[in-house]
Amino acid sequence: MIAFPPIMRPPLQSPCLLIGLVLGIFTLMIAACAAHRAPVPVFWDGTDALVYRGTLSKAANERVFQLYKKARFKPHLLKITSDGGDVVLGMDLGDWVFQNHLDVEIVDRCLSSCANYVFTAAKVKYLNPDAILMWHGGAHQQNLEKQYQALGPAGMASWDAWKRREDAFFLKIGVRQTITTYGQTVADPGPAQYSMGYDYSIADLEKFFGIANIVEKGGAWRWRELRPEIVSPIRRVAVATLTPP
Repeated sequence: MIAFPPIMRPPLQSPCLLIGLVLGIFTLMIAACAAHRAPVPVFWDGTDALVYRGTLSKAANERVFQLYKKARFKPHLLKITSDGGDVVLGMDLGDWVFQNHLDVEIVDRCLSSCANYVFTAAKVKYLNPDAILMWHGGAHQQNLEKQYQALGPAGMASWDAWKRREDAFFLKIGVRQTITTYGQTVADPGPAQYSMGYDYSIADLEKFFGIANIVEKGGAWRWRELRPEIVSPIRRVAVATLTPP
């Protein structure tokens, strides 16, 4: 069962401070610092793929970068399962994927920063039938300014740095940046439990956000049918107010 969030963390802040990015409804939250996560598994699978499983971390990023650098025959695929994590680490990983022209396969799930910055940066995006994608915000989402103002000048500088880097990232990869926040602009017709985030159809990802080369691997992408216990926190948003880029 997926545990929600983890949510995206703002850059340059204490790892104990989480800024709520779920549809703008969370305020500042303090996370327990005493809990230590197990190392994120990152390895070469013996074929043409690197595997990354878990919340984005600096150590996991550095390991996947080193595995690729040291490989005599360069892998062409990153197989990832991630709940997301720090936005800077997400953009670091996405930049690396884009620069090395890697394909990305979503094995089980790709949420938050993973969806924003890793999935979007891939050359070819493979979706397994039960793989979950979820967005729930970005640097330009509503209601962030007050949260960063509460952190003082350092907080505002941190937010400005995030916005500048995210702007440059999406411009570079050729994807419409509103993919991160469009779901927040659409009224939610569902019950209150529809609050964790949103996804889009493949057709809308391609037509409105510029996500090219999506491949449904092993059958049609139908995670809502295959994993009904997870459907309620993630609503499907139909894109109706954007014109194709």
